[in-house]
Amino acid sequence: MTDTRQAIGQLFEAVPELTEATLTADGIQYRARRNGPWLLVDKKEPGRRGWQPWTELRKRVTI
Repeated sequence: MTDTRQAIGQLFEAVPELTEATLTADGIQYRARRNGPWLLVDKKEPGRRGWQPWTELRKRVTI
């Protein structure tokens, strides 16, 4: 999971215009969005309803 967090953070750092994204890795959907200087990530596992808060990336993502 740490690799997934790092990859999502790197994606948002590499593309400053990106405000939100939905990605899939190993069958799990991830929804990431900027909230001010923070990057919030939720996940949705196969067969489950709704999104679960997964992480708030600690390092600030520059806009």
